[in-house]
Amino acid sequence: MQRQFLVVVLVLSLVAATSTAVLSPPAQAQAVTVRMVWQGEANEIKLYEGLAAKFEQAHPNIKIKLETVVASSDPEYFQKVLVIAASGDYPDIIYGHYSWFPVALEKKFLMELDPFIAKAGISKSTFFPTAVEQFSANGKLYAVPRETSAIALYYNEDLFKQAGLKSPNDYFAEGKWTWDTYLELAKKLTTDRGGRTADQTGFDPNSIVQWGTIAPVNMPYGLFPVVYSYGGDILDKTNTACRLNQPSGVQAIAFLRDLVLKYKVAVLPAQAAQTNLFANGKVGMMAGGYWEIVVTGSAIKTFSWDVAPLPKGKIQATRVATGAYAIPAQAKHPSEAWEVIRFLSQRDNTMGLARLGLIIPALREAALSPEFLAPGKTPLHRKVFVDALSYGRLDPRTPRWAEMVNTIGSEMDLVWAGQKAPEVAAKDACDKVNAAIK
Repeated sequence: MQRQFLVVVLVLSLVAATSTAVLSPPAQAQAVTVRMVWQGEANEIKLYEGLAAKFEQAHPNIKIKLETVVASSDPEYFQKVLVIAASGDYPDIIYGHYSWFPVALEKKFLMELDPFIAKAGISKSTFFPTAVEQFSANGKLYAVPRETSAIALYYNEDLFKQAGLKSPNDYFAEGKWTWDTYLELAKKLTTDRGGRTADQTGFDPNSIVQWGTIAPVNMPYGLFPVVYSYGGDILDKTNTACRLNQPSGVQAIAFLRDLVLKYKVAVLPAQAAQTNLFANGKVGMMAGGYWEIVVTGSAIKTFSWDVAPLPKGKIQATRVATGAYAIPAQAKHPSEAWEVIRFLSQRDNTMGLARLGLIIPALREAALSPEFLAPGKTPLHRKVFVDALSYGRLDPRTPRWAEMVNTIGSEMDLVWAGQKAPEVAAKDACDKVNAAIK
């Protein structure tokens, strides 16, 4: 009897223990904090804080910590990232633009993301090809593109109509939108205090009140696209030798010099920026990226404006650049970091950033959506930025990017000032660039 009682007690104890195990909630895993280091602007930070809260609600075991790094350039930003990592405190995600990528590759700083993409069933074709190419090496992807951009032409519609001129988009549709046409339009749009245009006798270049164009010479957004359209290169295909001093590059530089010094139809960017000449209706045309829709467009109050492709040289070309999310090779939480990147790269979240007006989504579905293209809204031809991605060129890939750009820029400034001939400045620039990249 006593033995039966003990058996019953034992059975009841086991049942109770089993019931407790079944009914008790499982212990929650400890929350992981994913650190994302980036160059966020004020409006972006607010948006990302909202996205982080949305992600954390759906993923209670993953927290996102946004860390903003203040830097005056992309290379400086990445150097600061390296300083952070040198302490052993590697971030889990870094965001940035293409110019730091060659340095990251050289230092083997980034994790290959193809295994994550394959496991998630994501096709690289969902992004624009140039965006994927810019962050790939040896067939492997090292960053997920967030946005892309291309350089196009902004123009003052009212000034064109007042001068009785067809628009750049009209010329493009006719297949006549070339740098020669651009020059002729710039002459007719440049006027002096007496009302004479730059193509008329008696024009006074010392009393210009309206410029035909802002010279597309700023580095690298202005000069590089013009060189590309002339069929030129900045570096060779191996990115180990400067090619700016080749005939096509010199021709492009000479054309830009003549806009400023010979024909007197172009104001230099620094001078134009002092009083925001384009936004104030004193310039007919300017080259710029998509971000100018907000940066400059929001300041325009008194005239109609639109965008068009850059003029054609030997080929139709422009410059394309990309920003992306990457995971450092030594990240503490790569799987969780991937989940965050995957979330941020979803269409709705990408469009949240696009609504700020500063980027073209690298996600094709988002960039080609009616919401992004905004038919009927200024600028009416904003799709030219998306179309340009099909013929745009990526800048050369070199870990000495900043040195290359600064060196070329310094030599070109001497050309625009009339202190050096294009061929001499191009040769001197290449000599210095070659010394830096080898």
